Amino acid sequence: MALSKNSIKHLRSLRLKKGRQAHGTFVLEGDKIVRELLDQRPGEVVQIYATDSWIETWQHRYPLFADRILAVTPRELQDASAMTTPNQVLAEAHIPRLDANWQDLGSQFAFFLDGIQDPGNAGTILRVADWFGFPTVVFGPGSVDPWHPKTVQAAMGAVLRIRILTADLPDILSQIPHLPVYGATLEGESLFNQSFSEPGLIIIGNESRGLRPEIASMVTRFLHIPAGPRAQTGAESLNAGVAAGIIGAFIVQRHFRLL
Repeated sequence: MALSKNSIKHLRSLRLKKGRQAHGTFVLEGDKIVRELLDQRPGEVVQIYATDSWIETWQHRYPLFADRILAVTPRELQDASAMTTPNQVLAEAHIPRLDANWQDLGSQFAFFLDGIQDPGNAGTILRVADWFGFPTVVFGPGSVDPWHPKTVQAAMGAVLRIRILTADLPDILSQIPHLPVYGATLEGESLFNQSFSEPGLIIIGNESRGLRPEIASMVTRFLHIPAGPRAQTGAESLNAGVAAGIIGAFIVQRHFRLL
C-alpha cells in the first residue's frame, strides 16, 4: 500500500510545533529508537512506516503491531522524513500526557531548562539526564519544544524514559517552596567544592543570555564550572549540553557517595 500524499503531508506537519500540538503526536526516526518505542512505550504507538527490509527483519518480533506497520518505499520514506538521509523506519507516537506532580522533585535531582533554544542542546541534556538517572527534565518558557524532531533525534531514545514537563520555576516553587535551586552560571561557587547533599533543580540557562533575571532571583546557590589551569584565555564558556553533562557527572559522584 503506497503512502498517500495526505499521509506525507500529515507527517510533515509534525515537524512544526503547531502540528504536534494539533494532533498530540510526534515523529521518531531510526531503527533503534523505533524499536525502543515498541518495546518501552507500546501504548503510544500510532503508526509505523517502514521499508520492506526492516519489516522482514523485525515484524515477527512485534506481531501485535502488524496492523500498524505500513510498508513504504525508500522514496516515500524520504518524502516524509525530516532527516537529510532517512533511516529504514519512521514512527508516529502520542506525546505523553503527564501530571505535574512536583512533590517528588524534593527527593531527586532534575534539570530545568531556562530558555534553551537549540534542539541539539536540549536533546543532549535529556540524554545526560537519562544516563545519570535524573528522572525529570523541565522545559521552562522560551525553551525549544521537547518534541521537536531534532531534539528527539539528539536525545537518542531518552524521550521515552525521561519524564518531560513544561512549567515555569515560580509555579514549581509555589508547590515546593524550600526546594534547592542550583543555577549554572559563569560566576558563583565552584561546582567542585559542593557536596550536593540536598537534591534539587539544576538550572541550565539560555545559550547566549544565561539565566533570566527573574529566575536568577530564585536561585539558592550559583555554581560555575572552573576552567582548567592551562585553559586558553579565549575560552568564554561551555556548551549548555556539555555543562549539563559535567554537572550531572559530578552530582552523581558526590551525592550518591554520601548515601
